[in-house]
Amino acid sequence: MKKGCIVALLIAVAVSAGVFIGLPAWWRTTRHAAGEQFRRDAVRQIQEWAEAGWEYEHIAFLAEQHERTQGQVWLADHLIRMHSGEWIVYFAECSKANPRIADIFIGRGSDGRWYYSTYHFCVGMITMWERPRTLADFVNEYSMCEFDGDIGATFGNTVALMPPQRREPRTYDSGIQPGLPDLGPIQRVATAAIPIATNSDPDLAGHGLDFFSIRYEHRFGESGSATGVEYTAIYRDSTLSGGNATGIDIDLRDSTAYLKTQEGGSLWSSEIDGEPKVPEGKLMQIGLSAITSFWPQIHSSRLSLEEIVCTDPMFWETYSVTYRLKVQIADVAQAAPDTLIELRVTTNGLVLEKDIEWRGTDR
Repeated sequence: MKKGCIVALLIAVAVSAGVFIGLPAWWRTTRHAAGEQFRRDAVRQIQEWAEAGWEYEHIAFLAEQHERTQGQVWLADHLIRMHSGEWIVYFAECSKANPRIADIFIGRGSDGRWYYSTYHFCVGMITMWERPRTLADFVNEYSMCEFDGDIGATFGNTVALMPPQRREPRTYDSGIQPGLPDLGPIQRVATAAIPIATNSDPDLAGHGLDFFSIRYEHRFGESGSATGVEYTAIYRDSTLSGGNATGIDIDLRDSTAYLKTQEGGSLWSSEIDGEPKVPEGKLMQIGLSAITSFWPQIHSSRLSLEEIVCTDPMFWETYSVTYRLKVQIADVAQAAPDTLIELRVTTNGLVLEKDIEWRGTDR
């Protein structure tokens, strides 16, 4: 081989080696710069949202969706709402979705504190398959570290510093079995009303209705005294899609069911052939005992019954029992005056702590 060719080959090898040696350093520099830019943009955007009150508007929207979907909605783009009613506004990036940025989560909580984490939430936060009980639990479970909100802050590996700590959720077993409600007398009237509703109510003309369930809602006053029971007949509707349904409100007075039009007028009335039954006494007892078992510092005298809700046939074999907290409980972060505590009580008398919803009047 000629000397000139050998020299050229050696130069080519040296250049290639330099490229391969320099590539990791270039990639680290590029990834660091991309990560820094993401963090700066995230902090700035969250600050702007906080100043504009964005989180409160979206908390209200998320709470409404949570109510409509029986507690299934709690995680949205840039917002996580805990069982306690606490929340965190966030930005997150996953290295699988964007290889130029290492796993990072940046957020500001309802406690006013800034948090970051290098926990791998994966694409679309799919590793968050279970709703956190409180903001403190979220911080512990997902290796969150506090920082001061400075866009130039230096972040370390939080998973190495603070390994995820998951607390086993508690279950209260009352030993009491409420069983199923019996709203059969209302069901039979609601089923018989279908042809009347589709022929007499202009808003339901041409609708194909199929009975689905009866919703029972019993509201109570501040003293725990009953203020009224509301019944709603729920129908599958051939004109609707996406899980939507049609409802007809029913008043029950002196063993007679009075059905209303979609506009609230009088539609039809019929005597019922029995007495609707809901095990309210057992549900009240279970609800109080569950709350005071999970949080002994909340005495039963500080609670008043707000409402009992169920359906027949039932969804997920659970009742909704809600209590109102009358006073502040100093060592329970989410327990402010007028906070509503909603429990899911199963037909066999179980209450899962992770399913308890805390709803303040200011949330």
